[in-house]
Amino acid sequence: MGDSNEEGTPLWLKILYWIVPTFGASGLLYLFRYFMKGDLYESKTKINGKTIIITGVDSEVGKATAIDLAKRDGKMYIACQDIVKGEEALKEIKKKTGKDDVHLLELNLASLDSIREFSKKFHELENKLDILISNHEVSFCGKSKTVEGFERHLGENLLGPFLLINLLLDLLKKSPSRIILESSIAYRFGSINKDDIMWENSYSRFKAYCQSKLATHLYAQELSKRLIGTEVTVLGRFSKF
Repeated sequence: MGDSNEEGTPLWLKILYWIVPTFGASGLLYLFRYFMKGDLYESKTKINGKTIIITGVDSEVGKATAIDLAKRDGKMYIACQDIVKGEEALKEIKKKTGKDDVHLLELNLASLDSIREFSKKFHELENKLDILISNHEVSFCGKSKTVEGFERHLGENLLGPFLLINLLLDLLKKSPSRIILESSIAYRFGSINKDDIMWENSYSRFKAYCQSKLATHLYAQELSKRLIGTEVTVLGRFSKF
């Protein structure tokens, strides 16, 4: 489905559309990363015996996270929609870490049936889950929908992870565990389009993305409150725009 009305694009983003061809995307990306990056995490803490799920490992951020945690001796399940990219990531992780306890499972967060199938399979393989890192996201895509007909940004960035977490909560509650939700400073630019939350009547890829990030941010806060009294900790990680 193609783009419809691209209304609501802020001036600074329009300026970027001019700057990138002029100065080069690589130079702009370097400057952005230079000013936005934080300090490197240099702890050598081991996580022997911990079972971990990371979604979106076919992205560079997800892959780097998986590599670091695999080096710490965790048992890793990488969840990817694109199995070919997932297998490439699996080989790279094993090669760079020398660890074999890394496993690939298919997961399409744009399909509720795929999420349910993933949960069923994981329950068959494991009886606990110590760390769930929800890293997958879709950003600034053209107007499109998930399998069940949800606006794609909201569907993949919020509703898919929401279902996945709820289906795995029983395993997370068995021991002290952490849920890490990938967030973004883009939530600061977001608002909830209450009158047209699925962007049926108009569409702005920028507004749709920022809405999904704000919704994810609010969800993380609410989930954290609802899990008070359990040993499950909910964290938001700001590593992307």
